[in-house]
Amino acid sequence: DKQHKDALKLFKEQMAGPANARKALIPAEPYDVTPLSMTAVEMDFLKSFVTYEAGVCKVLHVHPEAIGALGATFENKEWAIIDKWGGPVKSRSYEKRAVMNHKFGPVFGTVDPRSAAVGGVYLDVDMSDTPDARAAQLKRREQAPKIWAIGKPFNELNEEMNLGFEPTEGGDIAYVPANMLPGGTPSVEEGRSARTSNRDNVSDLHYRAVDRKRQGWERGVTEKVKGLFAAEGTAVAAAVKAGKTSESATNAVVNSKRSAWETVFLA
Repeated sequence: DKQHKDALKLFKEQMAGPANARKALIPAEPYDVTPLSMTAVEMDFLKSFVTYEAGVCKVLHVHPEAIGALGATFENKEWAIIDKWGGPVKSRSYEKRAVMNHKFGPVFGTVDPRSAAVGGVYLDVDMSDTPDARAAQLKRREQAPKIWAIGKPFNELNEEMNLGFEPTEGGDIAYVPANMLPGGTPSVEEGRSARTSNRDNVSDLHYRAVDRKRQGWERGVTEKVKGLFAAEGTAVAAAVKAGKTSESATNAVVNSKRSAWETVFLA
């Protein structure tokens, strides 16, 4: 028992605690040393799994990134899944569609959807909600505003690019920026007198001045309206506190502030 206590004490003094942190641990008894790192054979064995995964993906026409292999990130994994649906999955599905329409043709009269007449019978696959189809539609919707901005009516654009929106009122009208002019157009039209040009400049300055006054009036009235709302709210709260809780009583309090509102807006 004493030897056990002495051994524990010696261990605490020489090996345990923060003071002995990171010191080498050299046991007195003979022990077998086991290496913690992997051997070259073990590392080659683990590496073979990566090669095996890549080989299986190649046979199945799948990018390794699509299953999270080869250090896949979110972006290239998303791209790999989209490419898979847009490539091998789509082509294999269309191949199966062609085979089934060919086999069922003598019995049901099925034909190739690409050459089917109106009312023809055929088997088809729905690829409208696959990752590839969603990515393609998102890309078309990102391109649509650029085409619309150069004068393409929205309803025509929606139908041609298959954007998936309902036709909108006024969507048959083309819109272009007002500052777009044909190349070589002079700033002042030929035959236009300098007097007319000066009158336009004066009108422009006048409307700019009016607009500045309007902005100043809006900034000034904002603070006044805040004060009116606060005073009105205080008056209504006082009426309710005094027991005047009916709708007519509160309306009377609100209407009593009408003259103050008229003064602000008619000033």
